[in-house]
Amino acid sequence: MVPALVGETFEEEERILSARYEGILRALNSGRSTSSEVASMLYFNRIIEKQDVASIKPYVKSLIEMGLVRRVPELHGKRYNYFISPL
Repeated sequence: MVPALVGETFEEEERILSARYEGILRALNSGRSTSSEVASMLYFNRIIEKQDVASIKPYVKSLIEMGLVRRVPELHGKRYNYFISPL
């Protein structure tokens, strides 16, 4: 993943590419697809203080709105999987 390309998208949206945004994108790019897996990776890398999904939800929502991430519902459940959107 190239931070410069993603950075352009953030500039267009008038947002800052913070460590949390970058960590979420890196986690998804490395194969994590659930919010709990992403939160676990961010906590392990000391990007978030608690291993809590609630601390990343607003960031994931913003990434979805910007078109960088897509949300896919699981087959028979209320949970979702997240993936990097093709550019």
